[in-house]
Amino acid sequence: MLALIIVVGIAFLLQGFFSFLQMRHLSNEFIRLRRKGKVAFGRKSGGFRAGAVVMFRIDDDGIIQEGRMLSGLTAFAKVRPLDGFEGRCISSLTAADGPSTHKNLCRAIEDAALTYRKYTNGEVIEEPPTPLEKAGAAVTMALHAHDAPLSYGLVVTDSRGFVRSFLEKPPWEQVVTDLV
Repeated sequence: MLALIIVVGIAFLLQGFFSFLQMRHLSNEFIRLRRKGKVAFGRKSGGFRAGAVVMFRIDDDGIIQEGRMLSGLTAFAKVRPLDGFEGRCISSLTAADGPSTHKNLCRAIEDAALTYRKYTNGEVIEEPPTPLEKAGAAVTMALHAHDAPLSYGLVVTDSRGFVRSFLEKPPWEQVVTDLV
């Protein structure tokens, strides 16, 4: 059993290391493009399918000068050229302009075009919601049942675990929970 835990731990650490290297490579490619001019960036996560990231270097009129993409299932995927878009106006791109065999790449291209249109129209470009935000959680807290809760602030939760109130160092007669 210990050997299995060690193997899983090593695999987890290696995945984290290779993901770090992949993000560093992506960041360096973005910086390289950014030094040459404006960059439109689009992304679509893949879940259990290959996700995709696209970067288009554009001129002041929104004409694509160079395209790069990162797509794959593993941390071994590398940024590669995305050919066929040079000379096109980024604001006119749609998902149909990408390869029909890679839906997430098509969606990433569409995301880059949408982000560029929002930017040029002065609209706010919102961050996509996190998984916790999608689940309706505003905050995630780690709570602990404590034998002597008077020294701490107490957290009152409902039956589903949602926080209802806080009691800051209450006297014993007001203690209704031991969660701190």
